[in-house]
Amino acid sequence: MLIMKKFIPIITVLLLFLTGCSLSEGKKETPPTLKVGVVLPLTGDFSQLGQETLKGIQLAQQKLQQSGKASIELIVEDDKSLNPVSATEAANKLTNIDHVSIVLTLIIEEARPIAPILSDNGIPLLVLWDSNQYLSESGPLVYSNGFSTERSGEIMAEYAHYVLGLKNIALVSHQDPWANLINKSFSEKFVDLGGTLSLQENIPISENDFRTTLTKVKQNNSDGIYFPLIPPGNIDFLKQVHEFNLNLPLMTGDTLLPTVISESGKNVEGVIYTNNWTDEIPELTELYQQTYGEKINDAILVSFGYDGLQKVIEAANPKNGNIIEGLNILFGEKKRADRIQKLYTVKNGIAEEIKF
Repeated sequence: MLIMKKFIPIITVLLLFLTGCSLSEGKKETPPTLKVGVVLPLTGDFSQLGQETLKGIQLAQQKLQQSGKASIELIVEDDKSLNPVSATEAANKLTNIDHVSIVLTLIIEEARPIAPILSDNGIPLLVLWDSNQYLSESGPLVYSNGFSTERSGEIMAEYAHYVLGLKNIALVSHQDPWANLINKSFSEKFVDLGGTLSLQENIPISENDFRTTLTKVKQNNSDGIYFPLIPPGNIDFLKQVHEFNLNLPLMTGDTLLPTVISESGKNVEGVIYTNNWTDEIPELTELYQQTYGEKINDAILVSFGYDGLQKVIEAANPKNGNIIEGLNILFGEKKRADRIQKLYTVKNGIAEEIKF
C-alpha cells in the first residue's frame, strides 16, 4: 500500500505529460485566412476569358486548402467585360468593404482604372496576363505574372524582317492601352531593322468599318499589315481584308483568341500572331476534369489563374515578412515576370506554332 502511494504522484505526472503530448500532436495550427479579391470579365464579350481564369483560381484555392497550406477566401467581382466604371466600383468595394489583402486581375485594360485605388490604400495588384512598362508605371504596388507586351511586338517585327522579308508595313491599331504598347514596340523595332511604315492608323474601338483604311493600304503599296485590334473589331477587319482581296501577310498579337479564329473561318487562315503558352500540367488537367466534369477549354487561361493564386500564397508566406515584401522577392525590382510569347499561325482553323 505504501509502495502504491509512493508511485501515484509519478504515474499522475506521466499521464498528464502523455495526454499533453497527444493533444499537441493532434492539434493542427490553422493558417490565418487570406482575403483575395478577384476582378475579371465574367459577363459580356470577354466572359470566356474571365470564367476560365476564375476556374484556375478556384482550383488552386481547392488544392491549397485541402493540403492545409493556406486558408483562402475569394471575393469575386465582375468588371462586365473591361468596363472601367464596373472595375472601379469593384476595386472600391474590395478596398473599403471587404478589406482584401491583394487583388488579382487579368489584363491591362482592367488594371488601368483600379491600380491607383488599390495602391493608394496599400493593397497590391497582381496582373495575370499582361506584363509591360505601363503596369510598372501604374503604381508602386502593381505586379505582373504575365507575358511581355513590348517583347511580343519586337518578336513580330524581327519575324517580319528576317523571315518574311517585308520592307513596307501598314499599321492598323485600336486606340487602346495594350494596342498602343505593342504597336509602338513593333514599329520601333521594325524601323530599327531598316523597314518603313507605309501607314499608321489608330482607330476607335467602337469603329467596325475599315474600308477607308484598307483603301489606303492598297494605295501605299504595303507589303504586309500589322493589326493589333481588339475583338470583335479584328473579326470585322479580317472579313473586310478578304473582301478587298488583299493578299498580304497579316500579323497581330494575342487578341486573336480561339473565339476569333472560329468565327473568322477562312478569313483568318495564314494569319501570324504572338500568343501566350503554358507547359502541360497533367495534375491540373485531371483536377479540372474531376471538378467541372469536362475537358479544359483553354489551358492557358486556366493556368493564369492557377499559377497566379499559388504565387500569392508563396508571397504571403510569413517568412517573407508580409505579402508585399513577398511579392518584391518573387518579381524583383521590375515587379514583372516578363515571360516571352511564342509565334503561331492559323492552319485549317488551328493554331500552329512557328519555330523562330
